[in-house]
Amino acid sequence: MRLPLPVLAVLLVAGSDLRAETTARAHHALTGHWGVARAEPAPWLSGEAAAALKGQSDPLIDQRVSFSSTAMSSRYPVLNCSDAEFSATRMPPEGLFQGNLPGHPAKFAKRLGFKDGEIDGVDVTCSAGAFSFHFIDRNTALFALDNVIYRLRRR
Repeated sequence: MRLPLPVLAVLLVAGSDLRAETTARAHHALTGHWGVARAEPAPWLSGEAAAALKGQSDPLIDQRVSFSSTAMSSRYPVLNCSDAEFSATRMPPEGLFQGNLPGHPAKFAKRLGFKDGEIDGVDVTCSAGAFSFHFIDRNTALFALDNVIYRLRRR
């Protein structure tokens, strides 16, 4: 079936408006200043690896991470880029942290502070990498980096 050109144009514009709205919503959820309040070994690590991580100091604790319309900025190089793109996400516990929660993901998600059901988040993609921020509430987000789960609190 061939659609007339005006119909295709309307569909194209509607699709780009939806993408812009999703990006704006995603950006809005992270906009502002956040602080890294806590770090804990990821639950998918073995006991030995988790114990080794617990014994180390973490350079991200108390770091500030800021988000603007096109940037993620921090003194920590990995969380610093000026070409950030934001996408809103919503997923079940099985999808958190790229699907790495072991065993019963809903149980682990609850232990981390998430409510039952689907979890809102924002994916950030930029030259520094790709990051998924999962919201416990509007002022608390978790993300994983190097087998550590970090808790951000809005400042």
